[in-house]
Amino acid sequence: MSHTSSIQDRTPEFRSILTQAQKTIARQRKTGQSQPLLPPQQNEQNGSATPPTRKQRSEFARNAAGIGRGISATMGKLQRLGELAKRKTLFDDRPVEIAELTYVIKQDLAGLNQQIGSLQVLQKQSSSEKPRGKADQEGEHNKNVVVLLQGKLADVGVHFKDVLEVRTKNIQASRSRQDNFVS
Repeated sequence: MSHTSSIQDRTPEFRSILTQAQKTIARQRKTGQSQPLLPPQQNEQNGSATPPTRKQRSEFARNAAGIGRGISATMGKLQRLGELAKRKTLFDDRPVEIAELTYVIKQDLAGLNQQIGSLQVLQKQSSSEKPRGKADQEGEHNKNVVVLLQGKLADVGVHFKDVLEVRTKNIQASRSRQDNFVS
């Protein structure tokens, strides 16, 4: 069974599109303006919508972003606490700074946990208010965001516990050395 297919050479068409795009880019560089290569109707057809502005973002998204920033800031404080806790010399110890950081991190963790609880309530409320089709997809996404934030906060809590255990071991070792030196 012989099957012949006609092959069409579209190289000239490709080259003309490429030349047109290069000219458009060169024009943009000269004028300093940024314009899309595709006309607006093609952008919409391809599904590449512009990202929402700050005003257009939902309350859920704003709260979730704030919690994410809070977790990141707390992790930075925790790293500083970890650096201080790992110091083993008696003369380089900073108990006041360590105590302050410990207190601040505990407050941050409690506040973030409360914010995640509020976000979870907001997520449940918003999914019950929307039409069924959209609520399923958006509700599932929001639920996944809440679970992700809870997981990240739990990781920070575990890391905090580990840092405090290192600090406790270092204090015990320092006391042991001090007792050996004194006796």
